Amino acid sequence: MPQNIAEFTWSVDPTGYRWEPGHRLAEAAMPPGAHLWDSMVARGTVPALVSSRPNAEGPSRWYTPDSGLYRAFAELDGSEAALVDFANRYGELGGEGDEVYDRKDPWFTYHEQWEAADRTAVEGELENSGPEMPDSRRIECRAETLHGWWMEISAMRMCIDLHDMLRSAAPVARLGRHFSYRDRTVGMDDDEKSVFLFNSVAEEAQRRSALWSTEVWLRDARQPNADGVMSSPDPDDPGFYYYYQVRTYRKAEYFGFYEIRGLYTHEPDDDISEFTTTMLSAVVNAHLTTRVDTELLIDPRSGQPVLFAMPTSLIGAMWLQLAQAVDGNKDFRQCVSCRAWFELAPDKARADKLYCSQACRSRAYRTRRGRVTR
Repeated sequence: MPQNIAEFTWSVDPTGYRWEPGHRLAEAAMPPGAHLWDSMVARGTVPALVSSRPNAEGPSRWYTPDSGLYRAFAELDGSEAALVDFANRYGELGGEGDEVYDRKDPWFTYHEQWEAADRTAVEGELENSGPEMPDSRRIECRAETLHGWWMEISAMRMCIDLHDMLRSAAPVARLGRHFSYRDRTVGMDDDEKSVFLFNSVAEEAQRRSALWSTEVWLRDARQPNADGVMSSPDPDDPGFYYYYQVRTYRKAEYFGFYEIRGLYTHEPDDDISEFTTTMLSAVVNAHLTTRVDTELLIDPRSGQPVLFAMPTSLIGAMWLQLAQAVDGNKDFRQCVSCRAWFELAPDKARADKLYCSQACRSRAYRTRRGRVTR
């Protein structure tokens, strides 16, 4: 990763944002570096984030995100109100958005009719009496859906927790509670085997009440070739053997599924810390893909060309913040006044610093004085 990060600014619509209901996902919401081999189209409709007044005139509000914004994002509870409040303060996530059906697309109507028929059909009846499939290609359309926000928050929450556990005093003991191992002779599919299951919520009894819960399966996708040698199932990627299968839940409601090809070089129980770092890197990389550019720019201080990383969206900037925190082993603390996260570093903040800014320090001082004088 380039050590130099270009200054990133992002815009906020001054008229605010709202959730517009009635959008239908064409594919499950997933990070740009993920794969989806099976059809996992979400049923029903989901809301999408839109400008409150899309045609209103007036300048946008521009700002530079604080380095700890990614932690504030990962703490969101996923409610529509909380996400709109975040968007009104920091703007849309940007990026590629989620694939949805255009409301004028015959495929939108087709899925609507199919689901309506499926609710009342007798088992097996739809094969002969279902709606007629459109003969046109789907209209390309993208939107920033509620499921897309949930997918990003749950993944970032898991990655932050993984990094915090890796940095703890007893990482092996803490991580070990989250892993369970599967017999390689019995897989979820006939031709693929499960190596292990990681769950972000260690205790099974707590998963139903957990705000976010993420399962990560490591799957062995190797298949025997004509000579009986186990090899990659993808002829275009002969080095590919394993992949991570990610399933995401909010309050025990299953809402997301995607797959990530990742490096796998040893057994999880050989060195659980090293393996967790590998898994963490694979997930972060899948979310950084296409969202951060690199460019050779002239450093104004030295006049020399320097390689810079340049986020292309707010969600890209926040994943880059997380990647920088992992790379630099950074510490963060919440301001005791405004609850914003700020970085603790010799050149930025003392280890005992409690406030993110002088304004928060002064506000807290005035509050204390007010209590004394009353």
